[in-house]
Amino acid sequence: MNVVITVFTVMSMYLNLSQSTDNMYYYNADTENGAITTLYVYEKNAGFLTPKLCYHFDYDEQGRLTERISCKWNAEAKSYLPKSCLRFNYTEKDYELSHCTWNNRTSTWNPTDEKMLYSLESNHLDSVTHILVGSNDETTIQRLFILAPQNDNLYAGK
Repeated sequence: MNVVITVFTVMSMYLNLSQSTDNMYYYNADTENGAITTLYVYEKNAGFLTPKLCYHFDYDEQGRLTERISCKWNAEAKSYLPKSCLRFNYTEKDYELSHCTWNNRTSTWNPTDEKMLYSLESNHLDSVTHILVGSNDETTIQRLFILAPQNDNLYAGK
């Protein structure tokens, strides 16, 4: 699979969001070694900024995103509480994106409830498979095939 979310992808997303002037949301980020580790989202209400969401990012040694945890601001607790988690698992030819939610009662992550599998089928063919995960089985909901352009025939490259 050619498209992988990296440190640079997350940084680019942050820079695009934070430079927008027509937004009712404002963004701030914590960085470490040039990588965004936490992205904070604030909402503008009556001239004041109030916390809304935050996202925590983890990367592997190759700079690829391995986990994104979404948290929502809780005004009563005056802290961010976990909501959901996306985990990225990479192999040589594909990667899997799994989703789970936070269990407030047990303060742990619930089992994975959904997956997306991005696979390189051949040199110019990728597939995306959407899978629902039940307690005893997995059900494929949709599978798409994407034909990638063959760039070696472009005149601009010659």
